[in-house]
Amino acid sequence: MSSTSPRTVAAAGPSMLPQRVEAKQGGSAGPARKLVIKPLKKAPKLPDDFEQRTWGKLLAAVHAVHGKQAVAHSLEELYRAVQDMCNNGMASNVYDRLQAECQRHIEGRLDGLLGQTPDTLAFLNLVHGAWDDHCEQMHTLRSIFLYLDRTYVMQADPRRSNLTLAQA
Repeated sequence: MSSTSPRTVAAAGPSMLPQRVEAKQGGSAGPARKLVIKPLKKAPKLPDDFEQRTWGKLLAAVHAVHGKQAVAHSLEELYRAVQDMCNNGMASNVYDRLQAECQRHIEGRLDGLLGQTPDTLAFLNLVHGAWDDHCEQMHTLRSIFLYLDRTYVMQADPRRSNLTLAQA
């Protein structure tokens, strides 16, 4: 590189976006160009079936976790789906649906345990196994629905925060 040619360097401005700045050999840099961000002309609108489609994806994940099967979508994608629903005013619906789905699953597991064996020790072993499964499943569901817990549940009723999602 010749000593008289300018070189281009990347500099982070106040917005932390890279900007091009011309630096001359003496170390004196020219003024940084300003980045102007204009607002959108129209506010973005959610698709009409956003809530049904997104909840369907989350419900499939909840069923997969409860069924000890692989989840079809990445946990990050599911977390973002919960975040999108909460940020668009659907947190209450998500919470109610999740609570109902977990309640249905727990009642089904309890019904399955009852009457399996008359032996007390064997029954306790079955309960212990069911509890271990439940804790593992709730840990996975907590990682998916953590945004809901941290935003909606803590604001709506702080006493219930972490009640169902973090007992694992």
